[in-house]
Parts: sequence; C-alpha cells; structure tokens
Amino acid sequence: MTDVRSVAGPWTSRDLDILETLTLRIRFMNLDQIASIWWSSGHFQLIGVRRRLRELCKAGLLSRYSITAHPILELSEAVCTWEPGMPAPNHSSVAYRLQSRWTEASVAIHVFAASPMTANLFASYSGKLPPPLMWTHDLHMAEVYRQYRLKRPEEAVLWQGEDAFKKAEHGTKNPDAFLIATDGSISRVIDFGGKYDAERVLDFHFYCADRELEYELW
Repeated sequence: MTDVRSVAGPWTSRDLDILETLTLRIRFMNLDQIASIWWSSGHFQLIGVRRRLRELCKAGLLSRYSITAHPILELSEAVCTWEPGMPAPNHSSVAYRLQSRWTEASVAIHVFAASPMTANLFASYSGKLPPPLMWTHDLHMAEVYRQYRLKRPEEAVLWQGEDAFKKAEHGTKNPDAFLIATDGSISRVIDFGGKYDAERVLDFHFYCADRELEYELW
C-alpha cells in the first residue's frame, strides 16, 4: 500500500483522518457532517472547510458529487440493540419504527467521497459513488458514524466499514460496519435499517445471533 503522504501535499493529520474515514469507515459525507467532526462550528469556519475540501478534490484525493437523498433523520440512538444472552427483539415492532420514520421528500445534497486513487492508497474497496438506491442509506450511515465520533470517540476508532473488507459471498450481505477490537475480534455489528420489514429485521438478528455478535440497528 502506498503511503498517502507521498502524494504531493502537504497534508495535515486532519486531512489524513478525513481520507481514511472516507475509505475504510464510510462511503461519503456531506459538508455539515465533515465540518461538525473536524472543524469548529460557525459560518467563518465553514468557509475554511469548503476551501480545504476543494484542495483535496483538486489534488485528486476526494471527489464531490450531487446526490438525491432523504433529508437526514434524527439519529440520536439506535432503534434496536442486542447482545448475546438477551431475548430476541420484537421484529414487527422494530420494523414499524424503521418504516414509519420516512416522511419527507428527497432533496439534492452535495457529498464528498474518496477518489479511486485514495481508495487504492488505503487498500479499500471504495473509491466510487454507490448506486442511487444506496444514497439515502449511505448518507445515514455517515450520520451514525458522526454520532460515534462526537459522542463515543473511544469506540469510533474501532469502526470499520464494509468497504474495508472483501465483498461477502453471493447472496450474503455484509453488515454496514463492525467495531473491531485490538485483538481483531468483532465487538459490535452496526447496521442502518432503512425501511427493513419484519423479515429483514429477523434475518439480521439471526445473522448476528448465530455468530454471537452484539449489534445496533439504527
């Protein structure tokens, strides 16, 4: 793997953290999400955020896209949490909560993603915009990650997105993210439930329960 610092810069530790996040942790973020994690708040700071992201795009490290997605939901906590030893959740109740929260029309949103070159530098399977069907999902996974960075930073450093791993075998979906402990074991599985119906909630539960994996379904 080529060291990203070998690409003409100079790049700060913040730049490298942003690039690593957008290759190994999540697929893209909007301007406000990036600003809230790596910069102080305020209009003046937002100008600086835009300037720095333009520089990273100009260097070929980031790509800027316009997508259409549902406005970001209020995601202060997971809809469902489970760990081995607990009873299975009421999958119908969980599905209802997941499906009943989509009340607004989609809007145009600008997002920033890792470029193919950056994905290669970090040995990631990212580096391109996912299909439109995934845009709302991935924007909300970015929001879940933002919640971790701001509220649970000691766990955020353990976060590995699905693009950090090889694709699952055909017919099997990798969870959206894992918290990988220092010994390499999976300490938690994280998934964004979107509009999962009861069957998909139950399938996800069995995936984790069969492997004795703690999970959060957002």
